[in-house]
This record gives sequence, structure tokens and C-alpha cells, in this order.
Amino acid sequence: MITIQELKGNFLKKALNLSSASFRYHNKNNHGGNFGINLLRGNYGDENYEGYEINGNYDIKGIVYGLSYGKIFWGISRIPKEITEINQLIEFLKLNLKKEIQ
Repeated sequence: MITIQELKGNFLKKALNLSSASFRYHNKNNHGGNFGINLLRGNYGDENYEGYEINGNYDIKGIVYGLSYGKIFWGISRIPKEITEINQLIEFLKLNLKKEIQ
């Protein structure tokens, strides 16, 4: 299972070859919480700039569920429930984020 601790910015930044990966929001509650992470490649305003996001929820144990991804501030697509390990998530994002801007 993917945990909220595994989704730290530095890990995602290195694994996806990004210029930045950081929480845009992270809300905690009695049942766990929800979050949004900005994934940025390049510098804002440059022609090669790409901005994506992943969003989701997590339970009291930190187990992530309900993941979605897409171009930042645009449409969001669900990440399949079959993606249950962090390495599977990284490979899925590598394959699918680029398709979002084509």
C-alpha cells in the first residue's frame, strides 16, 4: 500500500525528474486527511514548462486511496486502484503525465 509518508516531495522530484514537487494543500482530520501535490518540470514561463498534480485521500494509518492526476488546475483522471505500490505509481505517472499535455 502507498502511504502519505512515501509521497514526500524530494522522492517524487527525483523519481520523476522534476524541478519541484510540493504539497499544494494537506488537510488532516480524525479519519486521516486529503492532499494535493504540484509536480513541476521546467521554469514557469519557459516553453518547456510542464505542471501536473496528484490528489488523494489517506486513512488514519496513512494509507493513500482515491488517487487522481492531471494537468495542474485542469481535468483530473483517476489512478487505477490496482496501483498499490509506490514504484507502480511512479511508472504509471511517467507513462501518463506526458499524455495529459498532448
